[in-house]
Amino acid sequence: MQASQVKIEYGDFQTPPELTEKICQKLSQIHVNPDVIIEPTCGIGNFLKAAALTFKQTEKILGFEINPNYSVS
Repeated sequence: MQASQVKIEYGDFQTPPELTEKICQKLSQIHVNPDVIIEPTCGIGNFLKAAALTFKQTEKILGFEINPNYSVS
């Protein structure tokens, strides 16, 4: 399978870190304070990293990925 086919199959788009940070900061500003964060398609983890840095009181952060190019054993 060619790389472009994989991208289409998985709908691969990695949200830029600058955007994930802004989104998490905005959520914090409107008093969103999650106890648990679940990222069902975490890719390389940009949202997970931004969430961990922004929501320090969060008890658990879980990331899942089905694309084997990003999955870690």
